[in-house]
Amino acid sequence: RAQTDEAPALLPRPEGSPANLRLRCEGYVQALDHAAIVRAACNAGAVVELNLKPGHLLLPGVAIGSIWPADALSDDLV
Repeated sequence: RAQTDEAPALLPRPEGSPANLRLRCEGYVQALDHAAIVRAACNAGAVVELNLKPGHLLLPGVAIGSIWPADALSDDLV
């Protein structure tokens, strides 16, 4: 399969309880690389829902989104 910069189609929210995505650092979101986020989620066999956009202030420990299944959460995805 040829590699493209296009992100795969969005998946529906799966059933079950997700894990919260939390950061350890603070700062402002400058940009989101949607294709990279989707690739990382697909590689982990996960669905990720982010609740942020450029300009948002991120604080340590505050949830920025969710990941299904919960056991797919790893340091590579945060």
